[in-house]
Amino acid sequence: MRRVAFTAIIGAAMMCASCQKDLCNDHVHSTEIDVRFDWSLSKPDGASSMYMVLMPVSGESMTRQEQTFGDTDGGTMVAARGRYHAIALNRNGSLNEIHLDTYEGAYATTASTDVVSTKTFHGMKSAPLPAGSTSSDVRSQPSPLYADTCSVFAVDNAHREHVMQPKRLVDTIDVRVEGVENLEYVIGMSAAISGMNSAVSLSRLEPMDGLCTVPMELEAIGSTTIGGRVLTFGHCRGSQQKQQHVLTIYTMLVDGSKYYFNYDVSGKMHAIEPEKPDDPEVPEGPAHIVIDIPKLPVPLPTHSGGFQPEMGDWEEREIDVAM
Repeated sequence: MRRVAFTAIIGAAMMCASCQKDLCNDHVHSTEIDVRFDWSLSKPDGASSMYMVLMPVSGESMTRQEQTFGDTDGGTMVAARGRYHAIALNRNGSLNEIHLDTYEGAYATTASTDVVSTKTFHGMKSAPLPAGSTSSDVRSQPSPLYADTCSVFAVDNAHREHVMQPKRLVDTIDVRVEGVENLEYVIGMSAAISGMNSAVSLSRLEPMDGLCTVPMELEAIGSTTIGGRVLTFGHCRGSQQKQQHVLTIYTMLVDGSKYYFNYDVSGKMHAIEPEKPDDPEVPEGPAHIVIDIPKLPVPLPTHSGGFQPEMGDWEEREIDVAM
């Protein structure tokens, strides 16, 4: 009986030692990392939480590591030792479509949409693109997007702090139109601007090739004034030549008649350059573009019998003012 009991004790001790060894190995190969977000290059307007993804460098045996932080300050994450590529970005309440399959190919874009909304134009979503558009791709405006990247992010035995500096990756365009004629008869209005970048790289932190048109909402801000704001992934960046940018304003009147107006705003767009930081290693910052239009010649309704949804197609009206 004593011999059996002694054997059982030895077996239990060996099993315990094995468990402790496995746990020890797991602990040795994982390290806590303090991730801190330094917002000295931008302000986190529109961001309330951050997301961190670590992708193993080619040849490394670790698995992908991810962590969501509940605020914009950062926090602690646990990762296996090794070398990673790192991307940090905000994802809260986002309209952006984030693609993180590979580090080099990581990018953000938005969903395809219609150039005018069915809600604004009473179910009539078909409308002409801005004049001279070189792409039929229409995409919704992005949400505020901030990101930073690190091509080699080392995780070793030491408990250390890693600082990421997110940059704003979207531009802001403000449009203001004075002298809107017959605004009291307008029941639907919106706008779209062509020649915008359709995606932004999350590893290079700059717009990618590929153009689209981005719709924007307009609203009355006075008896003869309308305005609106739209965010974009930039324009004419990642391209060898400057693009044409046409702002098209769409209006629907109380009788159902529909008119659109094309304004070539290329000169205004190209005159505003992104903010250039002092450090050449830091990507250019976002641009804030203001487009002021002096006149919008909306005609009077053509029918007095009320709204007629079967009215004809969109009609273009000539603009006789220079931008």
